[in-house]
Amino acid sequence: MKSSIFIGMIWLIHNFEICNSYQSGRLLFQKQVIRSNTLVKANSNNYFDGILEFFSPKKVSTIATSSKTPLKLRKIAITGASGLLGNELSVFFKEKGVNVVQISQSIPEDSTSTLRWLPSEGLFNEFSALEGVDAVIHLAGENVASGEGLLAILGRWTNAKKDRIVSSRLDSTKLLVESISKLKKKPKVLLSSSAVGFYGYQDAETVFDESSTDSGSGFLAGLCEQWESEALRAQSLGVRTVCLRFAPIFSSKAGILAKLLPIFGLGVGGKLGSGSQGFSWVGIADVVRAIDFLLTDEKAQAIKGPVNVCSPNPVNNEQFTAAMGRVLSRPVILPVPEIAAKAIFGEMGQEMLLGGQKVLPSKLTAAGFQFEYAD
Repeated sequence: MKSSIFIGMIWLIHNFEICNSYQSGRLLFQKQVIRSNTLVKANSNNYFDGILEFFSPKKVSTIATSSKTPLKLRKIAITGASGLLGNELSVFFKEKGVNVVQISQSIPEDSTSTLRWLPSEGLFNEFSALEGVDAVIHLAGENVASGEGLLAILGRWTNAKKDRIVSSRLDSTKLLVESISKLKKKPKVLLSSSAVGFYGYQDAETVFDESSTDSGSGFLAGLCEQWESEALRAQSLGVRTVCLRFAPIFSSKAGILAKLLPIFGLGVGGKLGSGSQGFSWVGIADVVRAIDFLLTDEKAQAIKGPVNVCSPNPVNNEQFTAAMGRVLSRPVILPVPEIAAKAIFGEMGQEMLLGGQKVLPSKLTAAGFQFEYAD
């Protein structure tokens, strides 16, 4: 019975996402979130007092560094700029007066600052336009949480999907580093995406930070290890290289919160499996600020290698579920049994839904970065 209800929830999300009523439905739930503000603020045990802000558009502060004389950026390049984070970063840096060059497989008709590349074919004919950029932010990669075909909404990984997840990351990173090697004036820094999935998904007790050098088990952990190895080749070119191990990013526009909002708003949310699996998270405003910090703060210039971009207060799935219910003033009485999640979502569900990790951003906090949304 519970499995049937859960499949019905998935159908509801799918319909929210593909019809015009999605926006009006989301606005309704946002109003419910705002109305529950007083209740949430009064609960001292709530891990996500700041979660309300994520559901309302908020302009990211252009001040992310504590340096009295932050480093000046003139020009940067961003791959994957059409995605959620890439778009936020493009807007943020443009408003700071930075010249932003976008690198994409398709060029919008109204774009005058987008370079085209085809990583799967090893083609980047316009790479010379990167001469003199101060930094490259590499975000390109196939969405790991989406599937294909009629059951795309479930996000199941077929072998073909897994191949694209891997090749889109490794091919693009390899091509980018090779292109940088051909530049006469190379960027000072390369910020390349990775994920907290590096630490594996089976350990619910250990709290990891960047000193945890061994990758965990699973598809995503192995991918992250290969992905970072490709990016770190840029260090031999004299380019400071940072691997951004992102936690799930909270945003009202896309990502985990945007997908969970209809479920919990309808009162059919619940913990996944045992609920004990670790859950690291980060607000998109803090992601943008952290990247700006890594690029412009004087102390941060010594940071290289892996950097965890996540809240300093990880929780578990049960705590996250309870917080969502409190914020929306909705019950969370429909847990999803582990056997049902495995059957519906397959390997993706086992690693991303039933598994998880608790991670700390030790390098960022040690350098003086302060999270706006920490708990």
